[in-house]
Amino acid sequence: MAQNLSDDILYAIFLQALPSEFYLSTLRPPRKPWMVPPFTFSLVSRSWRTLVLSRPTLWSRISVKSRSESENDDSDPGDPIIYHILNRWLSLSSHAPLWIQMDLSEELETVHETILSIFVKEYLRWSVARINIEYWRYPTSPEPPTFPLQGFSPITSLSLRLFGSYYLTVFVDLSSFINDHFSRLEYLSITAGATVRLPADRNALRLPRLRSLIYESREGANLDDVRCILSASPHLELLNLKIWGKSISTSTPDRGSLRLPYLTSLSLTAFTQLAASYVIWKIIRF
Repeated sequence: MAQNLSDDILYAIFLQALPSEFYLSTLRPPRKPWMVPPFTFSLVSRSWRTLVLSRPTLWSRISVKSRSESENDDSDPGDPIIYHILNRWLSLSSHAPLWIQMDLSEELETVHETILSIFVKEYLRWSVARINIEYWRYPTSPEPPTFPLQGFSPITSLSLRLFGSYYLTVFVDLSSFINDHFSRLEYLSITAGATVRLPADRNALRLPRLRSLIYESREGANLDDVRCILSASPHLELLNLKIWGKSISTSTPDRGSLRLPYLTSLSLTAFTQLAASYVIWKIIRF
């Protein structure tokens, strides 16, 4: 029966099986690729294999997760085969926009660094990226790794959270978002371990499609970065700010509060009343 279905119908069915999910375990080796769609479909028949290999989008939605099943096992979760598999998936996705989910929250040595670097190389194809990494073993090198997300990508949703025993840093470069037609970003979440890089001319930043912003600052954070992003987001609807630490800084003169006419949800967490007051009275106007 399935052999009589048209390629378009089969393609629509195959899409429903995505994303391709890979699990990194401290007890078992990574999930075998022949158990992961769309590779699974390519094993059914020659015609299905031809179809699967001719549709890059089927290889462009990838989820990588970790889970710890034992604290005493001696297996190697960083088996290089997973890196070869992921690179093969990315190769078969050709130029298709990427949907990426990473949830690496166990003590897997430097596995998170290697896998993150694989996807960072393809940043200019990111469409949706949700990255959550927790790391509790100290790095093998004195300098913690840094991953720059540079250049213009078609990304619409970006969520970054990197938390653990040392600072793994991702730089999100927004310096190219200086035209109303460039940015497609609708959802942005910058929390622990992530830093934004803004245009040299702060007034040039444009995020006209941004609807949701979650932003978490570190100790001594310059709140001008927050102000810059907010001023570039006239259609913002949801804002969640977390300002940690006892000190804040600003480097620009008081230019009055911003008006966010479409804002319907605001959540503010601040370590000090000074920081909270600054956001409420100096940045946001209701």
